[in-house]
Order: sequence, then structure tokens, then C-alpha cells
Amino acid sequence: MRTRSPYRPIDDLPRRYRVLPHAIDLRIPDFRAMDRFFLRTYAPAVVCSETWFAEFVDRVVGAIGTEFLPICRLGDGEYLFLLGFQPPTRRHGVSYPLHAARWLISKWRPRFGLRAGGTHAKRSLYGSGRYTVSEVAAIRDVYGQALESIARRGIIAADLSFCAVPFQDHYFPAFRAWLDRHGIELTLANYVPFYFVYAMLTGPSRRRLFDGKRVLVIHSATGSKQRAITNSLLGNGAAAVCWHEISAERSLYDVIPVDRFAGEVDVCVFGAGIGKPAVLAQLEALKVPCIDAGYVMEVWADPGVSSSRIFTCPDSVRVASVAP
Repeated sequence: MRTRSPYRPIDDLPRRYRVLPHAIDLRIPDFRAMDRFFLRTYAPAVVCSETWFAEFVDRVVGAIGTEFLPICRLGDGEYLFLLGFQPPTRRHGVSYPLHAARWLISKWRPRFGLRAGGTHAKRSLYGSGRYTVSEVAAIRDVYGQALESIARRGIIAADLSFCAVPFQDHYFPAFRAWLDRHGIELTLANYVPFYFVYAMLTGPSRRRLFDGKRVLVIHSATGSKQRAITNSLLGNGAAAVCWHEISAERSLYDVIPVDRFAGEVDVCVFGAGIGKPAVLAQLEALKVPCIDAGYVMEVWADPGVSSSRIFTCPDSVRVASVAP
């Protein structure tokens, strides 16, 4: 029996969810398979997302080897950390008792500190943070200061997307208030949709970033995983790949020996979990684009995990994977 897809067109969310004034269709070239989700995103102006994406890639490519361009992603994990538990909306169809239980859990969780990470098919892939309750407040302060700086000099890739099936949009009202408190205004100059970064690093545009370039990777991967990521970058045309290993769950306190790499690399990709703002703040002397790649590192290490995140498997790869 054929089941009805839960995805269908949706124009907008209630007014209090509008982090930005306009809602546009989120379409990215080479990821047409994603169109079936009817994904929309909030934007500072009415723009064509395909044009917006192309201009974003052009800006990053233009900064290669010449300009410090910090790019920091904010998704549901960062929202949960920054904003705390936010009750699901009525669209989630969750009963009040479960709301109450999750609220109580959120009140007790800080007593045990912060632990974050990512999974695929119930398999743990990485840890992105393990900090005590006494450290969490300071980490939030770092985020606020770092994002203010990135908004002035770089790009915040926040996930402000939504469709008929709710995901992280219940964070939007609190995130809008958080931006206001920190005096951060998102514009076409300092903001792009979260998934632009995934698509840039996994779609055809990745060749423009890496072909003939010296790439610095800042990540906690070691052994076979590190080799797999290196081989993936070399396979995408990188002329050389160098590494700086950071801690898997305490990267907020890692010191990056930037002087060792300054003038020696053209682009930097990194994954540092909750510690990403502190890592980005140290990289200015590189004078190159510094891209918060996050989950893309897992895709480079094992393409099979791309099924866990949208916009990490371009149509050309998707078609090839099902070809006889």
C-alpha cells in the first residue's frame, strides 16, 4: 500500500517564528533530490536561493589564500546548547505530559554538565563536547562574543529552514531573542543557510575550493579515519593536506599553533563541536577561509553516513549509487 509522504508545501510559520522577515524556497543546484522536502528558509531579503548559493561559493573561493573568512554553522545542537530546552510546537503533536517531562529533564541536565556528539544509525560517530556545569556559562559567553565578531567579519550559517515536518523550528523565537540581546543583525553579507556549507563541501563546487590548494584540517580524527579524510580531500584535487589534531571533547581549551601554518595553507576546514568559536577566534593569522565543516568530516571519512544528513550527497553521487 502506498503511503502519503509527510512532506508538503508550507508557506510560512507563525509570525513569532520569523527570525528574518522573508521565507524563500531552499533549492541548491546539484541537490534536486532535496526538492521533494519542500524545504523553505528565512532570509533577510527575497532572493533566489540558487543565486545566493552561487554568490556564497564565489565569495569563499575569492578569499582562498588571501583573506580570513570565518564561517560558523549553527544547527539544532548549537541551539539546544545556547538556548536551552524549548518546548515543541503544536505541529510536533506531542502531548503535554511529555512536554513537562522534557522540561524537568532540561532543568536537571545542567547539574551534570554538558555532553554532545553525533550518531548515524544509532552508532556514535563523534563527540563534540564534554564540559562541567561550571564551564557551561563561560562557554555560552564565548559563543556570544565570537558570533558578534563573525557577524562583523565572516558568515554565520544558521539553520533557519522549515517544512511541513517540524524539526528545529521551535528554537526560532528564542534564537531571534538571543540575536537581539547580542545586537547581531543577520544580512545577506553575514548570513547564509546552514545547508549551503554542506552543499559547498560535498557537491561539485568542492573542486573549486580544493583543486590545487593546500588544505589545513583541524579535527580530532586519528589513524584510519584521518587517512580517509585526507584521501577524500586529495581525491577532490587538493595539492596537499596537513593536520592539526585537537581534543575530541574539550576543543574549547585547545591552543592552535597558527604561526606554524600561516602562509603555508590556502584554505582551512575544521570540526570542533561546541568549541568551534574558540577555535575560529585563533585562526585569523592564516588569512584564509576557515570553514566549520562539522558532519562533512564524517562523510569524507565514510560516504555511507551521508544518509543521516540532507545536502551531503549530491544528485550525481546518489544516481551512481543506485545504478545497476
